[in-house]
Amino acid sequence: MKKTFYILAFFSLFISFTACNDSKKTDATNTEINTTTETTNADGEKAITTSKQKIEKLEAAEFKLKMISLQVYNLVDVRTPQEYAQASIPKSQNINFNADSFEEELGKLERQKPLFIFCKSGGRSARAVKKAKQMGFERIIELDGGMNSWKTAKIETAHGI
Repeated sequence: MKKTFYILAFFSLFISFTACNDSKKTDATNTEINTTTETTNADGEKAITTSKQKIEKLEAAEFKLKMISLQVYNLVDVRTPQEYAQASIPKSQNINFNADSFEEELGKLERQKPLFIFCKSGGRSARAVKKAKQMGFERIIELDGGMNSWKTAKIETAHGI
């Protein structure tokens, strides 16, 4: 009897801890943020705008499905031109995160369009997401694990590989 009780107690605890971990993962990968931005026009007049930002971090298959479903978006590979030349996601544009012109080039994109962003493994894209957030992009979707996860999922690439 005691043995059965301990087994049931163990499984109950196991299930409750597992359920808590799953909900934390979901919260960390999908975030909405209200942002207030102050801008100055050519006449020196200030304008304050408030917008909602949505930030998602998706695994390779989900990332591809989201691109298919949205159809209109910016797709940015933040790796170096040499890495980009080896292999990248089809129709992506290369804006090197390490280049001095990164913010300027990113600033040329439409902030209202969803911004899909990735690098090799997730480090540079995480920093690029922070920059894009500061620049006022409304919806940012980051590839969890970068090109490494894309290749592991065996999804089509463009260029060399």
